[in-house]
Amino acid sequence: MRQLISINKAAELLNVHPNTLKRWDKSGELNAIRFGIRGDRKYREEDLQKFIISSRRKKKIYPNVGPLVAVACMVLKGDKILLGKRTAEMCRGEYCLVGGSLAFGETFEETAKNEAILKANIKISEPRIICVTNNRKNIPKINRQNITIGTIAKYKSGKVRDKQPDRIINWKWYYLDNLPTPIIEADTKIIECYKKGRFYID
Repeated sequence: MRQLISINKAAELLNVHPNTLKRWDKSGELNAIRFGIRGDRKYREEDLQKFIISSRRKKKIYPNVGPLVAVACMVLKGDKILLGKRTAEMCRGEYCLVGGSLAFGETFEETAKNEAILKANIKISEPRIICVTNNRKNIPKINRQNITIGTIAKYKSGKVRDKQPDRIINWKWYYLDNLPTPIIEADTKIIECYKKGRFYID
């Protein structure tokens, strides 16, 4: 009988958190073999290889790929900032700043400007970097880790509009001392960094 692979080693091979493997075992997506009184999970190598092939097609897992880089922008209009409510599957129902993935070849400031137009139909001015966040809270749930570059900018022009309603809706201006909840992990940290004058909060 071939040697079975431990859950920790399997998690390393798939580039996921062990809790993600436990969830997949419970849902039947990737069944483990249980051993002992504690029901320790182990895996056949061939089962893992089949899962990798099928999951790459579905973009469920990202073997050998590091954290994704995103840019979020806290847009100021007087004493207010702009927040929208997520409708996309990830973090659905949570509020967020303007932002998105860093496009290849773009500067952080360019991404902030482009995302403001793409997401909320507004132009911003003088974007600058204020912090960086390492977002790990959702790794066990969605097998994804983001490094987010926090920026701040001034509102310049444009009427706020839901340009991508399948992802974010209800863009509104909120006073900093009266923000809606919940706000996604990265943007919560960015707002906190701004308030406390810090560059990084774990």
